[in-house]
Amino acid sequence: MRAFLTLAYDGSRFGGFQQQAHDTNTVMQCLITALRKLNIFSTPAGAGRTDKGVHALGQVVHVDLPPHWRDTSLLQSALNPHLAPYATITKITLTDGTLHARYSAKARQYRYVVDHGTFSPFLAPYRLFQAQPLSLGRVNDALACFIGIHDFSLFKKVGSPTTHNIRILFDARAYTHKQLSIFSFRGSGFLRSQVRMMIGAALAHERGILSLEDLQAQLTNKRQVFTKPVPPNGLYLTRIYY
Repeated sequence: MRAFLTLAYDGSRFGGFQQQAHDTNTVMQCLITALRKLNIFSTPAGAGRTDKGVHALGQVVHVDLPPHWRDTSLLQSALNPHLAPYATITKITLTDGTLHARYSAKARQYRYVVDHGTFSPFLAPYRLFQAQPLSLGRVNDALACFIGIHDFSLFKKVGSPTTHNIRILFDARAYTHKQLSIFSFRGSGFLRSQVRMMIGAALAHERGILSLEDLQAQLTNKRQVFTKPVPPNGLYLTRIYY
């Protein structure tokens, strides 16, 4: 009996999502520990990995449950105290046993938050503070370059093993909400640090540091002219589409 678990977590409190040999403080290890306390020993699988400092509002994990855990409301109530205070399950759905959290996903959505208001040390782990407002026209000109099917080999973290680097970006845009600038991306999947690299490139273009021609040259793998991703603290995995 397979279940899809939707998780939210504070990425500033973990060393990343995926299990790591050198760090047991990961979201996945926290979840596995909670499951084992309820005698659920199957190995969970996540829809995607988030780096250290990256948050989630809608991460999805599948896990195969023993038959006696058919009551998903009871399971959610039993698991969440073991995940608190920095992670929580917002929904559990029983699903077809052939569905896979990662491989059955049709798209993933990320958002990044830039705050142009007064700096707050209490909010700093959750948004990037930048006093000067953005020229959204220039930002969106840069983001539009990423929409479509591209080989993002030069927009990923060095040393990230992948079978291929081609991804489809369905939507990439920035908009304002009160004193915030919010970047939104929806794609078939993302390479490690790809979203942060794209935002960094868009901000470099907005500041006049990076031309659209240079951005296109990097996107077509002709030359790499930009390598600086934005910090992880403003990034949120918001939704997985099935």
